[in-house]
Amino acid sequence: LSLHEISQSIFVHSFWLTHVQYFQKLSWREQTYLKTKISQLYPQMIAVVTDSQPPSKRDVFFGTYPLVIAKAIYLALSYLYPGNTSLFKGQFQRVLFHSIFRLLTSVDICASTVDFLRQSLYLDQDINVRVNKEAESRTK
Repeated sequence: LSLHEISQSIFVHSFWLTHVQYFQKLSWREQTYLKTKISQLYPQMIAVVTDSQPPSKRDVFFGTYPLVIAKAIYLALSYLYPGNTSLFKGQFQRVLFHSIFRLLTSVDICASTVDFLRQSLYLDQDINVRVNKEAESRTK
């Protein structure tokens, strides 16, 4: 489903939204346009998934799809701007995952939930270290 034409359009529009939102000043008009396009595309994607997948797979898809899109944006930024890869790690990744999740689901989840979901999907070492440190500090 990630290779579906609608999904690819969501990725492209989300990539450019991220780009203009974080790296282009005075881009309100572009951001509004891109958010409108994404808000038109995502219900179409929901319909495709609903028509083609059983309920158990839909739950998994909708829980992970925003994070997959966010990871794809992160990887695209890292690939297109290899000299700035260090800028896209850590807090930027956390903000990116949170903003894409909120954009697609309209759910404003907390940062620790973003980290938990990222950790469960991707075995990123920086997430594991931070989550383990936070857990240790709570037990002390």
